[in-house]
Amino acid sequence: MRLRARILLMTGVTVASAIALAVAAVVLERAAVARWSVDRLLDAHGAVWQALVDDAGHQLAEATTAIVDDGRLVGAMAEGRHDDLVGAASGHFDRLEAMGIATRLDLLDNDGQVRFTTTDMALPAGLLSGWPLRQVAVEGGEVVGVRRFAGNGLAVVYGRAVQADGRVLGVAAAARDLADLVPSVAARLESDAFLLDSRGGLVAGTNAARWEDLADRPDALADGSAVVSTGGRSFELSTIDIAGLEGGRVGRLVMARDASDQLQRAAMFGVILALGVIGVVAIALVWMHHYLNHAFAPLDEAIDVLDGLSRGETWMSLDRTGRNDEIGRIADSVSVFRDNIMALERVETQRQRRQRRQQRFIRAQMQSLAATLDEEPRQALLEELDDIERRAQAVVAEIAEGKDVRGTSGRSLVDELGMLAVAFQRLAERVGQQHVRLTELITELREALAHKTQLLALQRELDIAAKVQLAILPRDFPERRTFEIFAQAIPAREVGGDFYDFFAIDDHRIGIAIADVSGKGIPAAFFMLISRTLLKATGSFGMAPGACLARLNTLLGADNDQMLFVTLFYGILDTRTGSFVYANGGHNPPYLIGSEGVAKPLASTGGMALAVVDGIDFAESEVALSPGSAIVMYTDGVTEAFDGDGALYGEARLEAALQAANGGNARSLVDTVVDSVLHYAAGTDQADDITCLALRYLGPEPIRA
Repeated sequence: MRLRARILLMTGVTVASAIALAVAAVVLERAAVARWSVDRLLDAHGAVWQALVDDAGHQLAEATTAIVDDGRLVGAMAEGRHDDLVGAASGHFDRLEAMGIATRLDLLDNDGQVRFTTTDMALPAGLLSGWPLRQVAVEGGEVVGVRRFAGNGLAVVYGRAVQADGRVLGVAAAARDLADLVPSVAARLESDAFLLDSRGGLVAGTNAARWEDLADRPDALADGSAVVSTGGRSFELSTIDIAGLEGGRVGRLVMARDASDQLQRAAMFGVILALGVIGVVAIALVWMHHYLNHAFAPLDEAIDVLDGLSRGETWMSLDRTGRNDEIGRIADSVSVFRDNIMALERVETQRQRRQRRQQRFIRAQMQSLAATLDEEPRQALLEELDDIERRAQAVVAEIAEGKDVRGTSGRSLVDELGMLAVAFQRLAERVGQQHVRLTELITELREALAHKTQLLALQRELDIAAKVQLAILPRDFPERRTFEIFAQAIPAREVGGDFYDFFAIDDHRIGIAIADVSGKGIPAAFFMLISRTLLKATGSFGMAPGACLARLNTLLGADNDQMLFVTLFYGILDTRTGSFVYANGGHNPPYLIGSEGVAKPLASTGGMALAVVDGIDFAESEVALSPGSAIVMYTDGVTEAFDGDGALYGEARLEAALQAANGGNARSLVDTVVDSVLHYAAGTDQADDITCLALRYLGPEPIRA
């Protein structure tokens, strides 16, 4: 597609879009105004209907007040004189009915029993019942509202207490049929009005035949307002809910106004507006086409010149237009470009002469370099030089004949000869230096190989030490009916200073320990081995945890020239009772997970690290483990693990991990903690050994019969 066609198309689309948006804005505005008008219409209909209902209620209130103030009626009701009561009440109702105020009158006792009614129904239900009756009969007040009666009749009801000497004798209730108000609201609003019961059945209406047509439409009973078409006419429907005295909806009032003429005028306006938009767009496109044909004529000439220059036809020329718009500047630029092409051809001739001089220099340098080589490499280098010269001469010959060699590999080769000349010169200067450097590198390589052999031997020894250290830690975790135990150790280096241990003291007691030696590497590993050996040797005799730590402190402190120390937690579990007696030598307090699933640290015994101060005592503490509870021991490599930002893992995350693993066995507790720490510290180097041990008490062993 040509440029002017694309511009014309884009301009047309832009104009059409702008006009369409303007039309849409007008239509949306008219729709919003229409919607606002419909909403206002619905509000107005509701206000008129409510005014009629309120006026009917007010008239009933005045009439009922006059009835309860009649001394003869009150006296007859108080003394139980039925004939006098009927006579007095009938007189009042005849007057109200003649005035069109009420269509029914009831006198009820406090229990809702009908003492007098104007309806001819057998055993009629009173106008009031339920809480409205109780409100009037008990509190002596009044109620007014709409009620639905048998046969889906709707009426405005007003009730008032009948009192004598401060005592409520009963209730007087008057009602007016809502159907009487339908013609009034239709006349005021100049629309058809239809009163419906709660199920949508017609109670009263001003045009029953029209309602039969409207009722068949699916949206005739929609809430709010709607436009319904039937019989070739369109009607605006507004639906008003009628709330009952006792709550809920008891009926609806539907107003129907003929809006056919208004809608036809709106449709005709839309058609006229659309035709106007089409006409404006068509005129704009025709004018744009004529203008672009005239404006783009210089651009067509410039394109012809560029096409000729691409084929090497420099004889084509383009006159300067002198125009200052975009097209004129393009034409002037094409003319300047033609001049530059001709200048480049002159520069190309000079560049070819310079390349031939570079080629001769390259050959001299390569021949000098070849003289320092052996016979076979020298011959290969000279043959490569001859091949480069032949290809370069072929390209120069093609250029001399006027052939287009731009973009070919031969032309690229000629362009690279200048850089090759400098590269070969530097290469010739450094050949001698590289011989000396090569000898030095060979000497350094031999020394590096010797050091590498020593490092590999040391690495193998460290690997063996790591395997030995991990091998001495318990790897088999016994399965007992009274307890579960599981542990895992991950050293920060090849060898570490953390260890754990557990061993049987007798048939019912088991010793459990976890420790962390100060420092890292081989010294800490040796001190760990000594500490574990002495602990197991001391604890196997059944010595109490506090005394065992005191004895171990004395043994480790002797001849401790390296000033190493170890933090140690040691406890003894009695599987018969669940008693766990422990002592802490400066170690992180383990967590106790009770049968209720809450993780909390064990009470501290206040001990300090071993091999620091000689001759100190270690306090003990005891906790009773219930079946299902567990103790989780760990070293500071767990809580002091860092993430990528340098933040500590901490006790809070450890407690959260233990809570997440609640209910699992000992293995799942350890795996959850270790996985949580490793995931938190992912991407960072491990700073300290990570060791974790879990002991879960299952309960005493059942007594055998």
